[in-house]
Parts: sequence; structure tokens; C-alpha cells
Amino acid sequence: MLTRLTPLFFAGLASAAAVAHRSVDVVSGQTSTGASTVQFTAASSGFDGPKVTNLNSTTFDLWYFDVLAYDLSASVTLSFYTADPGALFPQAADVGSADYAEVFVTTPDGDLWVAVVPADSLTIVTSGDGSSGALAGGNATWAGSSDMSQYTVTINAPDQGITGSLTITTVAPAHFPCAAASSMAGQSYELAPGLGWANAIPDANGSVDFMLDGTPLSFQGSGYHDKNWGSKPWDTLLNSWYWGHARLGTYSLVWFDFIDPDGVEGSSIYLSENNVIVASSCAGNLAVRPVDGDATFPPTTQTGLPNEFSITADIPGQGTLELQTSQSGILVEVPGLSTRWAGQISGTLGSQSLTGIALYEQFTFVS
Repeated sequence: MLTRLTPLFFAGLASAAAVAHRSVDVVSGQTSTGASTVQFTAASSGFDGPKVTNLNSTTFDLWYFDVLAYDLSASVTLSFYTADPGALFPQAADVGSADYAEVFVTTPDGDLWVAVVPADSLTIVTSGDGSSGALAGGNATWAGSSDMSQYTVTINAPDQGITGSLTITTVAPAHFPCAAASSMAGQSYELAPGLGWANAIPDANGSVDFMLDGTPLSFQGSGYHDKNWGSKPWDTLLNSWYWGHARLGTYSLVWFDFIDPDGVEGSSIYLSENNVIVASSCAGNLAVRPVDGDATFPPTTQTGLPNEFSITADIPGQGTLELQTSQSGILVEVPGLSTRWAGQISGTLGSQSLTGIALYEQFTFVS
């Protein structure tokens, strides 16, 4: 469950200008038996703050971060969860608490490192639109600026072989599923009915400094941060989704293409150039499709994986965006549920040729 406080000072998490509204939320690792209150309409601030009050066994709230090396040789993805396993999906592990951090690290030699850090509680400071958080014990934290321009995430799991930090500094403005975040109050956070999404950092310059069983891993890359939350278990809100983000020269791209429980396709497309939003829309002008391999559309838990993806969207005033990924490798795979890739991405926007790197995934919840 969640308790909301408004202290004058909370040491060790976020620092912000005196004018920024601040609040502190403490989310217990033991979920409530009562009803949750879930926020899907924006207030005047708090874009990256908690969205579920009185967390119970069927609601969830999470913060996600990643950095992908510019040469695709390494990656870090790190998530902070407030959720019981049943609020996520059937394969979700029970770690003994609703509050935990999960980190995946891929290295240049092809190794995958995984750590899970549970705690009795998660404390989140919301300052302005940014947020900072710390698991009880301090072994996993994030610290964000009030304007969401920079975040630093730390992990201290020496018993699992992983310690270190990553920092991301934004190069692309935040956005709601269907609009820019420049006009906050009254905007909808709903990506699909019952599923919230707030993309604080669509693209960033990222820096990673980790130690893996005493071996250093340091790299620069494209970073990203968003959060998801839901009023019902995740696997009941969607049948499947394709999600990803890409750096294409001066452009930053984020996409969602999903199938809802009624079999209806929905989408969100975001494109910015040189830190200015070009498109942020749910107008249905995006199509992400699997290419070759054993994949089908829509994907299911029983179908295979594609070799590549095609991404097509109409960008007002810019022309048609036509891209195709070229997978360099699978970062994480849970057979029958999810696969996350890294790869090259290339194509055109109108008459412009674009090339870059992307991190993207497929989730499937129905057979």
C-alpha cells in the first residue's frame, strides 16, 4: 500500500528548486486488501511520480530505464516495480515483496547478467515533474531532476555480481501517449484502457559504469526512461504489443503498436528532432509489423519470432516514415511472453535517408 507525506525535507533523494512542488510516497512491499486509486489524468505537475495509491494485488506501477551502447556491444535495462506477481503476468517471479528492482546487463562478449533486489518498501520523492526513488536499504535507487532533464540510477547487488550506476541526460522532450508534455493539466496518460504510460525521457545521452564480479563495464549510448502502471493485471489489459525507441541521427523515435483484449489495434508514435517534437500522436497512423522468420501478426504466445520489424507512419508536414530493423541480437527472452532486441534501424522520412540504433520488444499475452 502507499502512504503519502509532504515533508519540508527528505534527505538523500531529489534536490529541486524551492518553487517545485514536492511530495513523498512510501509504497509498502505488502499490498493492500482494499481498493486502489489509479491516476490517468494529468495534474499540473508530477509527470513521473507514482500513479497508484493504495497498491493492491491487481494494480501495478513501475519505472523503467535503459542505455544501449552506440555500437550495440552492450546494454543495461533496469526496472523498479511496485507489483505483486499476479498484477503483472503469469510468468512473473514472486520475490517476496511487491517492491523490487530488476536489472539486465549484456556485455561485449555476449554474456547476460541478471540481478533482482527486493525490499520492504520503496520511497519515491516527486519534485516538480521529476521523481527519485530508493528501495529500503538503499541497494537500488534513481535520482531525477525536477525538470526530468537528467536521471542517475544505481544498483548495489554484489552478492549477485552487479554494482554500478548509469546516468541519462535528455535530448528529446517528454510526452504523453498522444500529446507532448508541454501542456500538463487534463492530458490523458492512458495508452489503452486501464494502462498508463508517461515517457519522461524518450531519448538521452547515456553513460554506464558497472562492475560485474569485479570486471568493469563502461560505455556510452542512447538512453531512455518511462513508466507504466495499470488498474488491472497487465496481461488482461492487452493481448500483445510492439514497443521500441531509436536514435536516427538528429531524430529520436518511440513507438507502441498493440492489440487490445477485443482484438483492436492501437498505437502511439513519437518523433522529435534536435530536442523539438515533430509528432506525438495516437491517430492510428502507425503500423509495426514482423518481417520473415516464424512470426505472425498479431503475435501470440504460440507463434515464433520475426527476423526483423518494419515501421511505417505518416508524419504530418514531414511525409511517410518507413523504417526496418536489423537485429544484432536478443537482449532478453522469456519464451512465450517477451523478447527484447537491439539492432540497427534504417529507412526514410520523406526524401531523407535515416540510419541509427534501436532497442525494441515484443510482448504476447494470449495464445
